[in-house]
Amino acid sequence: RHLFRQRWMMATGVAIGLATLSSLALALGGRWLITLLFERGAFDQAAGDLTFAILLIFVLGLPLYVMVEITGRALVALGDARTPLLANTVQLISRILVATVCWPLIGVLAVPVATVASSAIEAFILGGVLHNWLRKPTTWRVSHIEDQIESHVVFD
Repeated sequence: RHLFRQRWMMATGVAIGLATLSSLALALGGRWLITLLFERGAFDQAAGDLTFAILLIFVLGLPLYVMVEITGRALVALGDARTPLLANTVQLISRILVATVCWPLIGVLAVPVATVASSAIEAFILGGVLHNWLRKPTTWRVSHIEDQIESHVVFD
């Protein structure tokens, strides 16, 4: 349990650190890249500005997306595939609700805002459940699966 927690913390810390560096690179160089790729033909500076605003909002959520992926996989490794499924369902519903509420106020920016907000909700749910798994003194489900397999094996 301690080793699993330690490895999860290390993997998550490194991945979030790299995601944060990637976010900074996108935030600092994103406008230039959008100008280079899109503002040469059909798109004007206003479209480039809107694209960059959307990119900046998505950039805020990049570390959250990384945490959701690693934490969900950690729970599956512990034998809990139901929690990531339910958390993803909650994320989808919250994304639709936030986008629907925000659309009249901020227009197309509601989509990245809803995506980042719903990812924060999913990260909170998965992180809380994993924290509970790792601090519980009870045995993990993996050992229960091994017990079930052993009880059904017939030795000659």
